[in-house]
Amino acid sequence: MLPHLTNTAGLWALLGIPLILAIHFLQHRTRVRLTATMFLLESLAPEVATGKNWDRLRSSRALWLQLLAVLLLAWVLAAPCWVRQDAEQTVVFIMDDSANMHPFREEAVQAVAEDMENIGKQGIPTTWVLMGSRPARLPFYRGNNRNAALQALSRWRPDAATHDLSESLRTAAFMAGAGGLTRLVTCTPERVPAGQPARGVGRPLDNAGFAGITHMEGPGEPRWRIAVKNNSAAPVQKTVSVRAGDVAQEQSLTLHPGAVAEFEYTLPPGCGTAVLRLAPDSFPLDNVLPLVRPAPKPVAVEMQVPEKTADVFRKIYSGLPGFSSGSSTDSTATLRIFVEDKADAHRPHGAAIIRSAKNPQEYVP
Repeated sequence: MLPHLTNTAGLWALLGIPLILAIHFLQHRTRVRLTATMFLLESLAPEVATGKNWDRLRSSRALWLQLLAVLLLAWVLAAPCWVRQDAEQTVVFIMDDSANMHPFREEAVQAVAEDMENIGKQGIPTTWVLMGSRPARLPFYRGNNRNAALQALSRWRPDAATHDLSESLRTAAFMAGAGGLTRLVTCTPERVPAGQPARGVGRPLDNAGFAGITHMEGPGEPRWRIAVKNNSAAPVQKTVSVRAGDVAQEQSLTLHPGAVAEFEYTLPPGCGTAVLRLAPDSFPLDNVLPLVRPAPKPVAVEMQVPEKTADVFRKIYSGLPGFSSGSSTDSTATLRIFVEDKADAHRPHGAAIIRSAKNPQEYVP
């Protein structure tokens, strides 16, 4: 079986053959000069009469050794590979789901396509597996069709927070098997474990975005302290636009490299939501910050217990925000408190506190 050339670009080294032949064709034509025997003792160098001219090719050991060296160099650079008839492999690409991959999504897809093409040159039947780095997620694709695998990457959404890659890498190694390959596609070299093949994408970006938000307790309308961080290597001027209902306003911030600027924002009276936006940049995911007026979650409590026990529970939850008493027939109650004498009492739907005559217990699904 003929070998497969895994690096066809190495065949460009064969261009050295005509170059070597051209050098050996170039000869110096000398002029014959008659002299007396007394001048034989003088050192006379041959003079060029008409410059360099094409002459017949003369076979020599140097010529054949140089041609052989070019052929060996082209053979090594082409990286030939002999493939067995029953050979096959599984190649697993792990796409980093971190949000910092969002600006480089197209570059990552192109990198996968290039790696697939290079691996496919080996001529080994390959099963392609494309998966995200978040655990407990099904692969985007598993099969032999390279084009279908790249089309499946349209479902890849790198929008997750920073997460551990160890579980997904173990899953990929198990799917690839002993004779397979795994390749991590990421823009963060620090996330690549030692010994893990990876494909790096990305470049430094000019980015400044929302870095934190803190709700400030106190009377009056809700207030927040909002932080904006400059992640760029140069100072930036950012404009923060705020829209709350029909009210719109702007604020300008000057941020030095790596600096964090904070400002306070108070929600207008009668307005339940607001949206803060920064001027667009290379990383759009941290340019929008929605705000919602805080409100306690309503919890309706249904009790089917003796009155003395009910009074105890009312004193407990009466000071908790959002708690209220529900009727005994309320089907939308959030929390149920009742007495069950049987040890194998039927578990209700939703949260419940079950009191037994022998063994009071709490049950939360």
